[in-house]
Amino acid sequence: MKNIEFRFIYNRKNKLNREGKALVQLEAYYDRKRKYFSTGIYITPQQWDERRGIIKKHLEAQRLNWQLREMLRQYQDFAMEMMRENGEFDLSMFDILKNTESYNFWEMFEQYYETQDVSYSRKRYIKRTIYYWKEFNPNLTFKNFTLQTIHGFDYFLRRKKLHTNTILQHHKVTKHFLNLMVKSDVIKDNPYRLFHIKREKTKRVFLTEEELKQLESLQLPEKNKRLQVVRDMFLFSCYTGLRYSDLQALKPENFETSDGQTVLNIRQQKTKDFVSIPISMLFNGKAMEMLDKYYDPDKERIFPRASNQDTNRQLKLLQAFAGLSKVLTFHVARHTFGTLLAKYTHDPYLIKELMGHADIQTSMTYIHLTNQHITDRLKKVDWE
Repeated sequence: MKNIEFRFIYNRKNKLNREGKALVQLEAYYDRKRKYFSTGIYITPQQWDERRGIIKKHLEAQRLNWQLREMLRQYQDFAMEMMRENGEFDLSMFDILKNTESYNFWEMFEQYYETQDVSYSRKRYIKRTIYYWKEFNPNLTFKNFTLQTIHGFDYFLRRKKLHTNTILQHHKVTKHFLNLMVKSDVIKDNPYRLFHIKREKTKRVFLTEEELKQLESLQLPEKNKRLQVVRDMFLFSCYTGLRYSDLQALKPENFETSDGQTVLNIRQQKTKDFVSIPISMLFNGKAMEMLDKYYDPDKERIFPRASNQDTNRQLKLLQAFAGLSKVLTFHVARHTFGTLLAKYTHDPYLIKELMGHADIQTSMTYIHLTNQHITDRLKKVDWE
């Protein structure tokens, strides 16, 4: 029986695209016939080693060459399997391979999450994960998704200098999706069961009461109304613990007044859990000051809508105006709320209830954080 010959060829049509790049293809030669398969990889002429049939002088050369080897292995294995089962082979049989791989990994990934009822911020994160998978291997299918694929993706993310915990989140999103595919009988097994990655401990940044007073008393430029709104939103988050996504979703109907006390009732965008926060009873009702400025029963939202990009830009300005060394984010505001609660109540169950934590250990983190903060301050005292 004749052997099937494979090789990678570059720019078969001898024509570059607008970016000066051309496609790398896999050529299969058998019984005086040839068939070509796209790798989805476009490179410049200088990045192709014709003699060795590999990619060179490319920032992602190692990953792309690994992708080529994986594709070659897949087609070789298929050809051998067809020969063994049928005793003969024809290049048209590769069409069967194409049909059995009609489930493109990242396309199905994307289609699935577009139908899911998850928060806007969660959807953005998932889309980012899908974007990375597509960049890593645009032709990835469930058939050739292996443990080696996961390790390759992990290396790809680390090359981008992403934080370990960010990489972990991208893996968790993918693992969850594959578990659902197993339940839906699209795949038989999830290779992520053999892949493990540890979360790195990170330091929770929060503002002290002195730093909060700096922000409250800060005189901001009158012409920059947006900066004033962001400052108020940030302080409102410090005194309620709300995430930015929840602040943007706040409506007049989320507030209820009874017996002179105002309670904020909201279903959290991220977790979908319901929380009730008696804002008039917390921190001498400081959140009420911001609410009184923006509350209008005739408006759909409490705070003006804005993009994350614009809000982050205003937070940088706010940090500069206040002369703070800590980088301001709405994560910092939420951590500030948890730390203040821990300082004044030392009640992890109250923290859990007001912040909507699923696990008491998360709430205990703020108790430990407060104790550590006290220890750090005491170390600086000169007792002589």
